Amino acid sequence: MSLPSFKPQISSGKMLYQSEKPQWVHWKILAFGWLGWIFDFYDLILYSFLLIPIMHEFALSSMDAALVYSFSLLATAIGGISFGTIADKFGRKTTLFLTILLYSLGTFLSGFATNVYDLLLFRAITGFGVGGEWAVAQVLINETFPPHMKGRAGAFLQSGAPVGVGISAVIGGFLMSNIGWRLCFIYSAVPSFIVAFLLLKMIPESDIWIKHKEAMKTRIVADGGRKRNIINMLKGNGRNMTLGTLAATFAMFAYWLIFSWLPTYLSQQRGMDIGTSGLWILLSQVGALIGYLSFGFVADHIGRRAAFSIYAGIQATGVAFLTVLWSTPEIALISIFMIGVGSGYFSGFGPLYSELYPTNVRCTLAGASFNIGRGLAFFAPLIVAVLSSTMGMAIGMALAILFNVLLGTFIWLLPETKGKILDEMAL
Repeated sequence: MSLPSFKPQISSGKMLYQSEKPQWVHWKILAFGWLGWIFDFYDLILYSFLLIPIMHEFALSSMDAALVYSFSLLATAIGGISFGTIADKFGRKTTLFLTILLYSLGTFLSGFATNVYDLLLFRAITGFGVGGEWAVAQVLINETFPPHMKGRAGAFLQSGAPVGVGISAVIGGFLMSNIGWRLCFIYSAVPSFIVAFLLLKMIPESDIWIKHKEAMKTRIVADGGRKRNIINMLKGNGRNMTLGTLAATFAMFAYWLIFSWLPTYLSQQRGMDIGTSGLWILLSQVGALIGYLSFGFVADHIGRRAAFSIYAGIQATGVAFLTVLWSTPEIALISIFMIGVGSGYFSGFGPLYSELYPTNVRCTLAGASFNIGRGLAFFAPLIVAVLSSTMGMAIGMALAILFNVLLGTFIWLLPETKGKILDEMAL
């Protein structure tokens, strides 16, 4: 089976390509971005599957455990902004290497935590690296693939998330009882360390970024050495950044209200043993894999906004029947699959942000928009923890329905970006 061909794009009487590199290099960049995202998401969510033994060993309350998770999410916002700025200034490739190295280190150190404060610090380090990795990988890939394939390429990259969650479910649900939670963290860092160093050696820098830096040097010389004011460059993107950040915030709340407590909900509220709950979560990730991969085709065909609304609606329906409308295990099983399929909307953020923002601030604003939303999701695990003691865990998790509705609605305030050529957006 041959790979899809990259056809030139015609604009203003000339042909433009997303990248001048051979096709096989494009696919290699996508493969490494995918591997980085697998272990990115795996390292972040592994804590959820090891939560019960960690709570027992450190005598943590539900609120203590939620705070550790929340601070790791908050750290993703800081990492997304910090590394996005670094990538816009120093390049995509080196920054991607640094982010993977950092979240691997945080996961490795988590296995040596002696108290809750150590654990909070190490999970924050993990979150810091995770926040940076997403934006840099998405931008690098979207600066590589042609416009008619960006949705699908971004979707394939995002499909690493359910693979990461699936591996977490296997490790936490089956292997943890044999080796303990500490070795789960320590061993889990090894593959991502390997990916980081192979990536540094084997993938090239973004063509678009290189051309932009050369153009900026020429412009600075022509302007007598005066650099453009970054504040002025950001002003023209304020509306899109605000709306893009709101969309990411709604998506993050919808996701983390469910998945930060899902293993605990299935075992403590629905009476499942760890192995059974792990199998259920694996089913949700089969749905997520389908959702992530299919979203790109839907978005490239009918547009970004309509695709977001459809998938948010699917997830909202699944959440309702898994929580407040729970009737039979069979219906709940279908519902958890639907929740996974609906989370495919995360495939849309990478292409959407890359098409909204110009080259000189693309990583900065993409990282900020997505990871500020993830940082604000700091409150999601806490909300569920608070409501669990008064109204029940199902009610807290059901709030995800509201955030799905908000996502499906607010996305229409953003412009439709399907088919934009990124070369034309360089300033």
